[in-house]
Amino acid sequence: MHYYFAFGSCMHQADIARTVEAETIGPAVLDGYRLAFTKYAASREGGVADIVEASGDFVEGMVFAVPDFIELDKREGAPNLYVRTAVNVSLLATDEELTAATYMIKDKEPVELAPSAYYAGLITEGAEQLSSTYQTKLQSILQQSRKRL
Repeated sequence: MHYYFAFGSCMHQADIARTVEAETIGPAVLDGYRLAFTKYAASREGGVADIVEASGDFVEGMVFAVPDFIELDKREGAPNLYVRTAVNVSLLATDEELTAATYMIKDKEPVELAPSAYYAGLITEGAEQLSSTYQTKLQSILQQSRKRL
């Protein structure tokens, strides 16, 4: 099994299940990055989630154990749209550090794009297992992005 760190719609159990069988490990934090919406995707009708380096910031997400990355690579359009990369995350419940794969947009737009309401809803629902502090931060990020419409 391999670890996968999801920070966007794949945090949502039903959404990741349409792609791959994944065993939930738990919520985790990735330091030194922030959540952004840096690419338009017609399939999501708006900006899609990405992480960008940001000193002093953090992103929370869900860690899953997956058998391989074949289907996730297809889903994420890797290596053309997203690039799979290794990151070090800490599980929120235990502070255990893990190396997990995640996906980052390869060619970011010069300005961030608003996600569709549906896509933002998937992310919000998927984040229900994350810390309340991060859920509040996520709502702020999503509200700011909607102002770009």
